Amino acid sequence: MAFEFRKLSVGALLKLGFLSNLGFWTAAGLILGILSLIGVVPVTINGEVKYGLAGLIGALFVAMIFSLIGSIVFMLGGLVARVVPLLGKQSIDAGNIA
Repeated sequence: MAFEFRKLSVGALLKLGFLSNLGFWTAAGLILGILSLIGVVPVTINGEVKYGLAGLIGALFVAMIFSLIGSIVFMLGGLVARVVPLLGKQSIDAGNIA
């Protein structure tokens, strides 16, 4: 029994990476945004300190930007795996699993 890893398209890698990063960064952005909303932790954007609703919106915007950057890195990793044949075609046999 062998498991084969199929190649994903570049668009699929970008979407997969964006959704996985968005889940993490949205949770982190919501926590920091809520703390900013109640005045505990400020959100600093371009040297300006934001509290309240502006801090919540700013934290979610930064989370979206970080998600996009992470998904682009994920997509580039998939492109590198296509270029390097050893990384693009790996299989795991039942006898090789430790």
